[in-house]
Amino acid sequence: MAIAVRKLRPEDDRAGFRSGDVDLDRFFHKYAGQNQFRHHIGTTYVAIDGGRILGFVLARQLSKDYGCLGVVVDAKPDAIAFCERYGFVEFPSLSGQLGDRPEPSLMFLELGAIPDTGEQVLPE
Repeated sequence: MAIAVRKLRPEDDRAGFRSGDVDLDRFFHKYAGQNQFRHHIGTTYVAIDGGRILGFVLARQLSKDYGCLGVVVDAKPDAIAFCERYGFVEFPSLSGQLGDRPEPSLMFLELGAIPDTGEQVLPE
């Protein structure tokens, strides 16, 4: 598996990406490109494998700007195996449990485990 992490490009097929979360998908399909290419108010970074978008995040730039150590996701039960395949590990939540509904599992991937494509991130 040859995963590349880079800035979202206009030609990337965002419509084919499904995270399993309607709100995240709506943001990514409709607003991520607008924010980056039209309004210049944000940059979305994507993980690509064979031209297919696997996910999106701003971890490397956040690391440089604010000291980000990695990526934390709230994985729904059916997404845990997918996240583990890419190196995420579960860790327990100490507080903030919902109690009355199914809980996502907190999963962590350290920044060093994310492939560095060598692309330089330039300020907007």
